[in-house]
Amino acid sequence: MSSDAVSEATARLERAVGRLATALARQPAPSEAAPAGVPPEAVAALSARLDETLSRLRGALAEIEGAESAPPHDDEPGEDEPGDDNKGS
Repeated sequence: MSSDAVSEATARLERAVGRLATALARQPAPSEAAPAGVPPEAVAALSARLDETLSRLRGALAEIEGAESAPPHDDEPGEDEPGDDNKGS
């Protein structure tokens, strides 16, 4: 290989490295780049909605469990409860 060919190859390599450096300088740093995926604001809004929904669900379940564990009302006695006026009928 002649010295001219080596000089030309070196010059091409230096130009290619220069183009790479220029392209890298145009790109934002990883910390400045927008994160991939869903924006943090959308995640926060969805999280708040899910928290509210879970809270309402817990409240509804507590009401249902409270209704199921509550003793029967005394204003309407059942057939086999004390105070039934239809004994033996």
